[in-house]
Amino acid sequence: MNTETNINSALELLSTRQLDKAIKVLQPIYDGKPSLVDYNEYMAIVNDYHLMCEYMLRGVKDPAREKLYVSLMERLYRVSANLLLSWRCKNKPTFIDAFSTSDHLNLSHNFVRTVLESFVSDVAMLSLASGNERNAKETELYKRHQTFVERLFCALLVSSQWSESDATFYISLLTSPTIDASDQMLIVSAITLSTMSIYDVKKFYTLVEVYRHAHDTKVRQRSLVGCVLSLTDNQLFKKEQRTLVNSFITTKEAKRELLNLQKQMFNCMEADRDNDKIQRDIMPNIIKNSDLHFDRFGISEK
Repeated sequence: MNTETNINSALELLSTRQLDKAIKVLQPIYDGKPSLVDYNEYMAIVNDYHLMCEYMLRGVKDPAREKLYVSLMERLYRVSANLLLSWRCKNKPTFIDAFSTSDHLNLSHNFVRTVLESFVSDVAMLSLASGNERNAKETELYKRHQTFVERLFCALLVSSQWSESDATFYISLLTSPTIDASDQMLIVSAITLSTMSIYDVKKFYTLVEVYRHAHDTKVRQRSLVGCVLSLTDNQLFKKEQRTLVNSFITTKEAKRELLNLQKQMFNCMEADRDNDKIQRDIMPNIIKNSDLHFDRFGISEK
């Protein structure tokens, strides 16, 4: 059994609304492994699905059946996504390194906010210290903070599927004037990379809301980039994602910024090709017709 293949198959099946097949694909992974991530949730989904099928076979009409089916698919998506993340943290170098660097960082909302806000106030207090003392305190403060934000970045990169409360917290954190803008941009980047790797609609929602409500221009711009880069074509999230996208392109400014971003991305896509053309076709002619001589000793006039 190839675990990664099975998980990806389950995710693909869910995107085409094949819940029964997705459940069966994951079954060999969970069989006899109660300690595996989201085992209890997986078993609860299986039980709920079987109950739904049983009522259908009895001919019971349930007007909420479609809603229940969608709910089960969304729940199984979260299970599959978390399972894939767990597998990558044990098998993919980037995720292994990030998981190791995060070192089980405490991601409780109060703790994260307290540390980030304390840094801002501690920096402000440095002005009250004398010269040598201030330099020593400043060095120690920034060193400690750099270690924390590095761990925070990695912890967010390998964070599991978010809850509604997670999204609400980070929206508040990333739009707060009491948090350093550089830290906010770093967090936005971590959220972006996380949901680009394994789509999380709550993280996508967070990026949208930060773009809409952040006060710092750079934080807003980075959030917009995150929104665009983390878009998914998974049909399971088509309706919700469309609603979220429509919510932030309602103004002329947003449409202009989105258009400019598309232009920049297009130019970046063409950059490698243009560079190859310059090196292949243009530079040789410039050198050939130039009064300058190029050799291993440098550039000189002919």
